Amino acid sequence: MEITLEKPIMKKQAVSANKGASNNIWSFVKEDFDEKLPRRTAVFIKEEDYSLTFAYPANFGSFGWNLDNREETTYDESPIVTLAFGDYSFPDLTGKKPARNTFYFNKMEYFPSLVRREVIFSNFGLEVQETFCQSPQGGFCWHLDLTRKDFPHNELNKKLYAVVTFDTDGARLKHRTSARILELQVRDKKFYLVSEFSRYGFYKHFDDFLTDLSQNRLSNKAATGKYLILEYAVRLKDMEMKKAVRFGMSFQSRSNAVAAFTATGMADKIRDKWNRWFSTLPTKKFLSSRDKKAYYKCWWVVRLNYLKHTRWGKVVLEAFPVYRGFWQWSIPAAEWHSRYNPEIGPAFLKKLMDLFLEYQRPDGYVTHAIYLDEKVPGERWEKSNIIQTPHLPWVALRYFNVTQDVKSLKSWYPRLVKYYHYINDSRDKNYSISISGRSWPRSIPGWILPPRFKKSPTAKTG
Repeated sequence: MEITLEKPIMKKQAVSANKGASNNIWSFVKEDFDEKLPRRTAVFIKEEDYSLTFAYPANFGSFGWNLDNREETTYDESPIVTLAFGDYSFPDLTGKKPARNTFYFNKMEYFPSLVRREVIFSNFGLEVQETFCQSPQGGFCWHLDLTRKDFPHNELNKKLYAVVTFDTDGARLKHRTSARILELQVRDKKFYLVSEFSRYGFYKHFDDFLTDLSQNRLSNKAATGKYLILEYAVRLKDMEMKKAVRFGMSFQSRSNAVAAFTATGMADKIRDKWNRWFSTLPTKKFLSSRDKKAYYKCWWVVRLNYLKHTRWGKVVLEAFPVYRGFWQWSIPAAEWHSRYNPEIGPAFLKKLMDLFLEYQRPDGYVTHAIYLDEKVPGERWEKSNIIQTPHLPWVALRYFNVTQDVKSLKSWYPRLVKYYHYINDSRDKNYSISISGRSWPRSIPGWILPPRFKKSPTAKTG
């Protein structure tokens, strides 16, 4: 059932059945999370609104982030770069050896484009307030505010280490001393990192770093490596309480990494940008705060799927970051959200219909899905003959009702008729599915196989 639409949210217009509701939807949809998160990629930050590059929390036994920018669809968590802060320090309580630190997360909050966490180091008196977010002009901001929690009259003098791990031991490092800018070649990608570290090391083997650390030294002579080590001298004298550690990162450009490092007021800028967009969306009278939150979280998810593709321009993916492409079964959803989203509009739906029908097989088959990394769109599923619920004609009519685009409707019609005949001809008398010599029983879930269309005497003539 379709939502009854009203005017977009205005600044002075109430949008919830709950008293005291505000128009700060960005804060309203905030989610608390913890180490029990079933899948860490449920919390992720994109480098840019329309980019593939995203970051999600590192293993919760570590304090850091995984960065990924692959095109292929995959359930596997296999980051290109992983950053962890504070796992190691020097010296330990003896004053002579490195320490493997222990910590726990006291609070974790997820907002659109921003995560806040509070981390307590339990083996020495240090608390960290973390902000990890998308930089206003692109890139990742990772800002850590360190507060000492031990005796204020004692000096805190430690070296804390950030470990940057790459998915290959063949990463190449270029160091720019003047601005603390590190440029790394990681396979076919460039990665830029900016931070005010005191020393750095570069290693192929992690044990070599631990050996050097036990002697309070770092080596960066390796031409290629897997581990980049950044050292931060944390020295807080009598009554000094705070120190800031900043990182700016980007897979796009050096300038984006620098801007992310120096960015200020990120939360306000991100909040205002998201709230401006939320205010342009249709709304309804919500029966509860829970309904309202679910509605706007759905829109949040839509925006996380934005991509500017080199071949297709601005598109909305299926279910990023797992599914990186387009699926036939989700085209009705794409029609709905693109129609009401002023940043996307019905043009995206036309692009999607054109894409699926342009690469239709000669026998009428239309592919199950199109992946970003395919040379020929739909080629992977084309070999299996599997399709999905064929909503394309219904979606075409919905598109026409909004746009009155007769030209597109005429261009799609012959291909839709061909698809209709393919569906009829690929079923046997019992309405099970006969494909490639295999007969699929009616008990097979419909989301895996083509839907069962009952043949009628008028099936061949429509």
